[in-house]
Amino acid sequence: MLKQDLFAPGPGCRAPADWVLRGTSILLVLLSVSTASAGGRLGGLREDVRPSPSPSPPSPPAPSEPPPREVHHHHHHYNYDSDDEDTAGLYAVGGLFVFMGVTSPFWAPHSALGDDFAVDGSFPQRPYQCGSGYMISPTWPGCCELDFDRLRFTPRRWSGRLRADYGDDFGDLSRVGGHLLLSTTSRWGLDTEAYRFEENLPASASDQLWIGDCNLIFRFAQNERMQWRTGLGLNWMDDPAGTDFGFNFTYGVDYFPANPWILSATLDWGTLGSAELFHFRTTAGVVLLGIETYTGYEYYDIDRTQINSLIAGVRIWF
Repeated sequence: MLKQDLFAPGPGCRAPADWVLRGTSILLVLLSVSTASAGGRLGGLREDVRPSPSPSPPSPPAPSEPPPREVHHHHHHYNYDSDDEDTAGLYAVGGLFVFMGVTSPFWAPHSALGDDFAVDGSFPQRPYQCGSGYMISPTWPGCCELDFDRLRFTPRRWSGRLRADYGDDFGDLSRVGGHLLLSTTSRWGLDTEAYRFEENLPASASDQLWIGDCNLIFRFAQNERMQWRTGLGLNWMDDPAGTDFGFNFTYGVDYFPANPWILSATLDWGTLGSAELFHFRTTAGVVLLGIETYTGYEYYDIDRTQINSLIAGVRIWF
């Protein structure tokens, strides 16, 4: 009886088994929080952009060399006839159609707007300032009624627009960010954007990262109501673990159907680290004195991660 009382827990003390159970529970909670922080769609996006190196499989044994074989030379005589020429002609016509289809996003808008690269075009201070869109030239039909000698503003050789917007997938992922586009009458310009993504994870955890791009662009089709642009640049992703880059191709259009409406669309396609990136957005907005409020839709596809968001924001034209 004395021995049993000696090893019994005293008042306010816990048995060793209770301490083991409590420590195990705390460890499991910490592990679940850690796993949640590393999980989610942004975590999967990182895994695609920065895949962990897999061990290389062992090389198979070298096959034994077969005994040498006798080589017999055969002389073939080929007869070319008109069928081969017809087949070559069909391949040439098919290749031409494929080439025209692939390049149609560039030559079709250029031809539809009647742009011959002979007219540079100038910029007003804001959309619809001269009544017909966002570019002016005495040779364009929409601007012929303007008296350029009596304009109340001086047409400029450059323009800019700066936007800030918010996107939400109405789930656990949202983003905020901005965009800057600079254009010149030489048709060359700069296009850059940056977005901060935030994801709510279980156990009150969250995950964040930045995604953006920077491109040199060229306006290949234009008139007073519509401007098309394309360009090349780089994509980037940044978080506390580091920064990754990739190649980017961009393609976009702005359409000014009637005051005060502005319709815009942009497509980005390229790489980000080891992943393939596709980004599309389209917006419809109303502009007043150079300040546009808009709403629209945005889609990101980065390997296994797809993000659909409704977006809303403000854009300043200057």
